[in-house]
Amino acid sequence: MKTLFKLLLIAVLAGYLIYAFIHTTGKEDPTVCTGVQVTFTDSVHSGFITTDEVCRLLKVAQLDPVGLLMDSIDGQKIVNALEANSFIKSVECYKSPSGIVNLNVTQRLPILRVMPEGRNAYYIDEDGLKMKEQQYNANLVVASGHIDTAYVRQHLVKMAKFLRTNPFWDDLITQIYVRPDRKMDLYTRVASDVVIHFGNSDSIARKFEHLRAFYEKVIPKVGWNTYKSVSVEFFNQVVAERDPRFVKPEKKLPSVAPRVDSTAQQAAGTANPGAGTKATPAAAANTAGTNATKGTADKPAAAAPAGN
Repeated sequence: MKTLFKLLLIAVLAGYLIYAFIHTTGKEDPTVCTGVQVTFTDSVHSGFITTDEVCRLLKVAQLDPVGLLMDSIDGQKIVNALEANSFIKSVECYKSPSGIVNLNVTQRLPILRVMPEGRNAYYIDEDGLKMKEQQYNANLVVASGHIDTAYVRQHLVKMAKFLRTNPFWDDLITQIYVRPDRKMDLYTRVASDVVIHFGNSDSIARKFEHLRAFYEKVIPKVGWNTYKSVSVEFFNQVVAERDPRFVKPEKKLPSVAPRVDSTAQQAAGTANPGAGTKATPAAAANTAGTNATKGTADKPAAAAPAGN
């Protein structure tokens, strides 16, 4: 009896489902889309993609859902169009019964702008993946010079991640230049002429710790202009090279012998009346030397008369 009752119940439910399916299939939902709700899964970090930018991208792709019937909106096309943007990692799209199209957007956040020598510039994210340089502007550190994909992933990603998590250095460092020998030179915002020889990405935290000690203890006393370069690439040391344009020359004592005071000589002669008007040989020589110094400075002094 119980088995028969269960079979009848299942049959009734099956019939109802078939009836509901037949009478609902083919009927359009009269609900009209009234708006797009965009949510960013990584809203802690600000990126290029905003709600306005998402709506703009949909309009450019002619997929703006506002004003369309909810049943006519193709969510997969919206997802594909948005994920084609290199600054968007993934998109989830679903419709609400109230007429709202909901988009959950996960961004790809650029951490460095790369300008390889002889090639087009691009951005990289924290995974080292390239992001096409578009119409966006970002206040990011710029890496230029002799850069290839391997160097980006091995060294520049590590450097960019460190700068991103250290606001002090992220604000101070403006450019990274990769030399032909595969070592990095850094340039700062406060002293763009001073080169910081950093080496490779090994021991990044230790190198910046030494550089900060130099920055806080030495620079306030002498100023950045005192140096033309600072190196932290060697183990546990900071090597600074002075800029010769700002090195003060050492003071040297004059090497010219003091001149003889002729007035004092005359006073001495007056005090010895027994000497008469004839000068001694030594006095004659001194007088001749004094008269010779009155000529031009670059001429040698005249010799003393012989026989006196």
